[in-house]
Amino acid sequence: MSRTATRLTSVTLAVGVALALLVAAGGLAAGHSGDDWMHHHDGGMWAGLG
Repeated sequence: MSRTATRLTSVTLAVGVALALLVAAGGLAAGHSGDDWMHHHDGGMWAGLG
């Protein structure tokens, strides 16, 4: 049980970090400010969020 829980925690943290890096990299690549990525209008991978 404890091994499974530890593994799930590690995977969750890894996914969270990966998503954070994707958001940061995407924002830099698109040239947006930090608070602009939520409501941009140029389509792309974040189109569904805006």
